[in-house]
Amino acid sequence: MSEHGVGAPVLRKEDDRLMRGRGQFVADLRLPRMQDVAFVRSPLAHAHIRGIDIPDAHRGEVFTAGDLTDVKPIRAVSGLPGFKVSEQPPLAAGKVRHVGELVAMCVAATRAEAEDIAASVRLDLEELPAVHDMLAGRAKGAPLLHEAWGDNIFLETNVEIDIAKALHAPIKVTREINTARQCQAPIEGRGVVAHWDNRLEQLVVYSACQMPHIVRTGLSECLGIDHGKIRVVSPDVGGGFGYKGILLPEEVALCWLAMRCGHPVRWIEDRREHLTASANCREHHYRITGYADRDGRLLGIDCEATVDSGAYSSYPFSACLEAAQVASILPGPYDFPAYRCRTYSVATNKCPILPYRGVARTGVCFALELVLDAIAREAGIKPHEVRLKNLVRPEQMPFDNITKKHFDSGDYPQALRRAVAAIDVPAIRERQQRGEADGRLIGVGMAIYCEQAAHGTSIYAGWGIPMVPGYEQATARVTPDGGLELRVGVHSHGQSLETTLAQVAHEILGIDIGKINVVHGDTAFTPYSTGTWGSRCMVMAGGAVSQACREIARRAAEIGAWLLKTETGRVSVRDGRVIGPAGSITLQEVARIWYLRPQDLPAHVNPGGLEVTTGYKPVRDSGTFSYGAHAALVAVDPEIGNVEILDYVIVEDGGRLVNPMVVDGQIYGGAAQGIGTALYEEMPFDASGQPLASTLADYLLPGATEVPNVRIIHMETLSPYTEFGVKGIGEGGAIAPPAAITNAVNDALRPLGAAELLHSPLTPRRVLEAIAGATAYRRVDEAQRNPPIAGIT
Repeated sequence: MSEHGVGAPVLRKEDDRLMRGRGQFVADLRLPRMQDVAFVRSPLAHAHIRGIDIPDAHRGEVFTAGDLTDVKPIRAVSGLPGFKVSEQPPLAAGKVRHVGELVAMCVAATRAEAEDIAASVRLDLEELPAVHDMLAGRAKGAPLLHEAWGDNIFLETNVEIDIAKALHAPIKVTREINTARQCQAPIEGRGVVAHWDNRLEQLVVYSACQMPHIVRTGLSECLGIDHGKIRVVSPDVGGGFGYKGILLPEEVALCWLAMRCGHPVRWIEDRREHLTASANCREHHYRITGYADRDGRLLGIDCEATVDSGAYSSYPFSACLEAAQVASILPGPYDFPAYRCRTYSVATNKCPILPYRGVARTGVCFALELVLDAIAREAGIKPHEVRLKNLVRPEQMPFDNITKKHFDSGDYPQALRRAVAAIDVPAIRERQQRGEADGRLIGVGMAIYCEQAAHGTSIYAGWGIPMVPGYEQATARVTPDGGLELRVGVHSHGQSLETTLAQVAHEILGIDIGKINVVHGDTAFTPYSTGTWGSRCMVMAGGAVSQACREIARRAAEIGAWLLKTETGRVSVRDGRVIGPAGSITLQEVARIWYLRPQDLPAHVNPGGLEVTTGYKPVRDSGTFSYGAHAALVAVDPEIGNVEILDYVIVEDGGRLVNPMVVDGQIYGGAAQGIGTALYEEMPFDASGQPLASTLADYLLPGATEVPNVRIIHMETLSPYTEFGVKGIGEGGAIAPPAAITNAVNDALRPLGAAELLHSPLTPRRVLEAIAGATAYRRVDEAQRNPPIAGIT
């Protein structure tokens, strides 16, 4: 292994500028004559707009839907049968459908002045009944968000495979499980700067986004101008997690304004806008039944899942992204013969959903892993033994599960065994028998997940959404001084791509990674790409970079062999040199000859030179499957309902790890987010559709004191389909913590009888309610078993 190549824990190149405060984010941009924008947002969740009163003094500074007559609404369609299309206007027209929806745009010299103007605008709204509960929204007679639909269902899906074979199983456990609505919480909010470049006749948009090329496509559709007239630049971005993976109505509105007013305009999202008005995710409801034999062998799963999709279908992934995936990914890495799942994507008077880290997998892992623990209790078998009986075995790989998900490689049972050994379940059981001196109850829980990543054309073509990934392209260019420039259409906002893609190039060419520059985030300079999402970058962009560098190596070898007076087949490229049987020449010298002394080149040289653009797809593009086993040890205070994580173990398998240190960082960060999902984060709404957590004092995030010292154990099972055997691993850390922690809490509460938590997050209130419910149940049970004798009190 090279010191700086694939597999090496190389320090992140980008940290030198970021840690010194030299990053450039959207809010850092200062353009001449730039003005700021603030929006008038709806204070109601559902209402007709009867009028917008703009003070005369501000008529030229306030714009409404009536001004944007040539702008089309945002439409994120899906080709799935029965999908209903919503149209999201950049500024609301006729009706508002969630709190915070844009109604008017105000522009001024500063943000403060723009907000003062926004405060002077008066809205005349006729309030309508709001759909705040997704289950109620499914019912007949519910208020309608989009009247033409006739109901509030974006999409209903149904998968059924031999479910009748499982219905008479000796063990049947049914649970009703809920996950709370969440807000992604990147350090940097969203932001947009737009201006019209008169020299190039081009709209230039700086946006804190993950997918600059897709944003350009969406803007082209909404604004009705050619792609070539739009340049999208995504500079340094302070975290994404899917939150910055959609086309914003703010982007469309500002672009229209920039073209109209002739000077740059800027909008920077504040935290209240982020929490109350922008996209949410992960509000799921499951009615799920597990069928099993007495020995714990899983016979079938039957589930009805509902996902709250908010008011509009977000571009490009659409409102069906989560619910439609639930049906296909719920079985996970388990091998069983019968399955049924019906899903509903429900429109409600809340802001739209988008793909948060671990899209849908966190919810299905939570539901299925809680049911497996319930089956274990019913069968009287240890929870990890039930899982071992049902996990796909390594000798079955590659494996197609019951929904035809194609698992490329892995040893899931081994990962679970290692997690059980590392957390030391026998020692925990002994500790439970002894009891805790402080009166707390301890418990251990575990969960297995799999992460389908880098899925390509064969998967997304069937969805029929506006974005279908194809060949991922990369450009590699050797500079005249022997450096290397890589241009990629993906975007790095925490993924460390400026480092890891340089490692891939170094592995093939041997060029010092300090001389390798990765260019990304600018549609003017990078090849078209669907961007950064779905843990795809190292598989897809890494594969494209490797292909481009191999072609550079072939061309350099041809020139080098000529200069070394030998045959091309007798030379190799490594360590930054072309090496022949009797000598070598540096790539720097090869580049100098190509650029500055072409008279020394062979007559038959490839005219493409030392610059290559090439595309890449894996041998099979149905996705890689990384996976992991999580084990948690918790202590529960039965007096106040507090949960403390005492130990946490993750055994993960991400295939070949390009940079193990970067992988650890991804897993640590994902685990922290998963702990937030499990214990803290929740965006509640009242019956009128009002969001109830508008600041970070209300929306709780885990901090350093809430995240334990997570122990990571690596496994490495190569994917047979990808360059170097890599797999996508960016989301996995966030998927399993809610399930593992909840199973641990339920294990801790077992001495109390029927206490069981089935709703995340596990707030102190919910823990105490579960304990109180178990206490009441025990009293009733005791009374029934020991009725009073007549005449005796």
